Amino acid sequence: MENTEQQNTEAEELKTKIEKIEQSLNELKEIDERGKPEMERIKTKLNERDKIEEAYIFGKKITGTTHATPGTETTHTHYLSRIPTFIFITSTSNGVVYKSKAADKTSFYVKGSAASLTFDAYILI
Repeated sequence: MENTEQQNTEAEELKTKIEKIEQSLNELKEIDERGKPEMERIKTKLNERDKIEEAYIFGKKITGTTHATPGTETTHTHYLSRIPTFIFITSTSNGVVYKSKAADKTSFYVKGSAASLTFDAYILI
């Protein structure tokens, strides 16, 4: 009889533990359900932040040549009527072409490490 009482007590304890676990699981499911819309909103915002709207990008490619004297600044007009946000210059000759000062609404400025280097400049606003 003592063994049966002990088994009944253990069974009741297990039943109580199972009920508590089920209650915790239900609470977690509710939290998960409440959080899903917020997670979707956060995912959407992250995707929007990383997306680049093509409608807002405008730019142009300009081909040019540096001055005949190495290290001398040359001015190149970009015709964009706004200060560029990005200028990427690639030398198409044997030498380095680099921006010598900040661009303005009409032009950008470059110097070359050698005489008369040709380059392509990709300008975005």
